[in-house]
Amino acid sequence: MQTDSRRWSLFGLDLEPWIQAWRAGWHELFWGRAAGIRRRLEAPVALRKGSEPDLDYFVAEEPMAAAQAPDFVFDACLLPAELVLLRHIELPASLEAELADAVMLEVQASSPFVLDDTCYGWALRRRAGGKLHLTLAITACSEAMSYLHAQGVTADSRETLPELWCLDEEQRPVVFQGFGEGRRAGNYRRRLALLGGLLATLLLLFMALLAVPGVVRGMQADNMEYHLAAAERDAVEAMQLREQLAVDNDRAQAVQVLVDRQLDSHSLLDRLAAQTPDSVYFEQLMIEDRQIRIRGWAVNAARFLQSLTEDPYYAEVSAPGGTRRHGRTNLEQFTLELHLAEVTPD
Repeated sequence: MQTDSRRWSLFGLDLEPWIQAWRAGWHELFWGRAAGIRRRLEAPVALRKGSEPDLDYFVAEEPMAAAQAPDFVFDACLLPAELVLLRHIELPASLEAELADAVMLEVQASSPFVLDDTCYGWALRRRAGGKLHLTLAITACSEAMSYLHAQGVTADSRETLPELWCLDEEQRPVVFQGFGEGRRAGNYRRRLALLGGLLATLLLLFMALLAVPGVVRGMQADNMEYHLAAAERDAVEAMQLREQLAVDNDRAQAVQVLVDRQLDSHSLLDRLAAQTPDSVYFEQLMIEDRQIRIRGWAVNAARFLQSLTEDPYYAEVSAPGGTRRHGRTNLEQFTLELHLAEVTPD
């Protein structure tokens, strides 16, 4: 099992379960039976049953017809049932990411042989009800080696031996670990790498093919940019004249706007003079933009204010300071603010 010192964490969050689940998913994709990739790529195995002359052929631990077997196969020997301890165990589905370690612990707990003389194999049969159903096969290494020698199998090391298999009650194979199965796994990995390289090459070729129209369009765009630059150089004087004309037009429009906004003071004064009766006297008259401020005296300032309010020439008429009657002259002092309408009537 993994120790705490090797666990991955990010900001205090333990990432090890996610990493293990990710690895288990990829392992199931390439090594599991459900995806079917192994049946397509893995080399078959010829299983020899003791002294029987006939061979059974398997691919990805699944039976196949002898007529379909290619010339290149891996050898495997079937260990007799009396030399194998078979167990059917159930493990929680949460342990799938660390299934190999869990099986090893199970072997250590249930093996009747000395630990150094124990070899085992296991196979995941199904997933159901949140459980993993496995078949575990245990045997003694010394018994297995004696059986192989009795079959005339000799090798310098266990890795150069043929694979060692056994069959459960339903005649489904279980592969023991530590024998020749590593050669078959290495051959499968090389085929996966070859397939991955082929797919990557096809992907690169496809991307290059998709890029060809873009390259052609880029060359066409460069050609058009060259001709456009030449045309712009030929028409530089016309462009400068056009820009100068546009600047002059903007200036003329700005001047026209200022002229249109300019207040006709003469007309305004004539209008005020016509609207002001003899009983009203102006003491101060200020004109700023479209705002007029008047301070003066009147016999009846309210009537004068009312007459100006009724004139649509003024958008707003107000008396911010009110009126104040002078005791000696009996006249009312007033202050008026007039705002001319944006569109003044004739």
